Amino acid sequence: WRDGTIEPIVETGDAVPGGAVFAVYGLFGASCMAEDGRIAVVADGSDYGQGVICRDARGTHLIARHHKPAPGGGSFVNFFECTFADGPRLFFMATTENSVAGLYSATPDGLERAIGTGDAIAGGRAVTNIDFASPFAASSDGTVVLQRKNSDQLLRRGTDGVLERVVLHPADGGLVLHIDSFGV
Repeated sequence: WRDGTIEPIVETGDAVPGGAVFAVYGLFGASCMAEDGRIAVVADGSDYGQGVICRDARGTHLIARHHKPAPGGGSFVNFFECTFADGPRLFFMATTENSVAGLYSATPDGLERAIGTGDAIAGGRAVTNIDFASPFAASSDGTVVLQRKNSDQLLRRGTDGVLERVVLHPADGGLVLHIDSFGV
């Protein structure tokens, strides 16, 4: 919906950067939209498999795709939820061939892994699992908060790069944290 008109973002057969086209079963459930009109979707292309596509005022861009290197090691396999933070950052969830589940950040400068299985948590622990069904929040400065699978704990990585565990129950010595849908 733009200026009172409904317009398609991508359709089966549309070209995707790199020469592929969207496959018949191409669009999956994950999609997101930024206030400035950018739209991202998890889609399937005829020549590249699953990937994350972003459309902005300059056109359609392939952000990440199946079998291409993922920051932190391995190659991308599956893609899940996505969201835009204020500013240029697009965050998306993905898994890699070496069984890393992670939250990744895309900017015009490239991709980086924000939080992934195996990452060290302050205090000597490591991230053992990530739940793709749980919400995550991101801010324009790159701070991210993600719920741990089957847990009342959040993982937070701030701009200082430190990954920390946040306990949600005050009785457990933690704090109560409010997350809205637009940031942390």
